[in-house]
Amino acid sequence: MDASSSLTTVDNDPLLLSILSRHLGDDARLEVVCTDGDEFLKNHQEERFDFIFADTWSGKYRFLNEALNMVKPGGFYVIDDMLPQANWPQDHAQKVEHLLKTLNDLQGWHVSPLDWASGLVVAVRR
Repeated sequence: MDASSSLTTVDNDPLLLSILSRHLGDDARLEVVCTDGDEFLKNHQEERFDFIFADTWSGKYRFLNEALNMVKPGGFYVIDDMLPQANWPQDHAQKVEHLLKTLNDLQGWHVSPLDWASGLVVAVRR
């Protein structure tokens, strides 16, 4: 990141965030937010970001539209775990299929699924 960049990270686990803060907490560009992802998305709808990585249910399976609304034009929305995983619950494949269809049907976005690692989707807001 350059000097004018900033990074906001959200997690609900204070222990994990304390490790992050210990190693990167002196960087003024970093904002560490300890809260539930759903709550963050609901309460920060006025904010816009160049890049959102939704690594959990919040912003991926729940509050998807809220997360997408927070991406600036030209910005990226990235998710992972889109390829079948051995630990998925029985009905999870249908959720992934529905999410992928929803993303592919978006107007004003370019969506690229990647058959790489755990399965990524990179979407760019036009």
